[in-house]
Amino acid sequence: MKRFPFAALVLLGVFAWAAEPHQLKPEPAADAKLDPARLHQGMTATEVRNLFGPPKRTARQILYGRYLEQWTYDGPTPVRIEFDWRKGQEKQILTVQPLSSPPR
Repeated sequence: MKRFPFAALVLLGVFAWAAEPHQLKPEPAADAKLDPARLHQGMTATEVRNLFGPPKRTARQILYGRYLEQWTYDGPTPVRIEFDWRKGQEKQILTVQPLSSPPR
């Protein structure tokens, strides 16, 4: 009786896992992307990501014991959201700035 090497079994398992359909998170509603008025100071990054989806661009400034992060969303109403993150806390919105035109 021939035995398969362990690596071959692992590889077969990976292919079987990849072939199965996986549940994807539903896309945020299209109208949610149009209304930055739904954002307010103190809202968490998780809430924003659930509302708008992943940002088009991010930028981060690292400071002592905290960092500032900017998320940019394009669309009919482009917006830049600035988050403040302090050690031991969740990211929260500092400012929401509408952009006059989509960033390049």
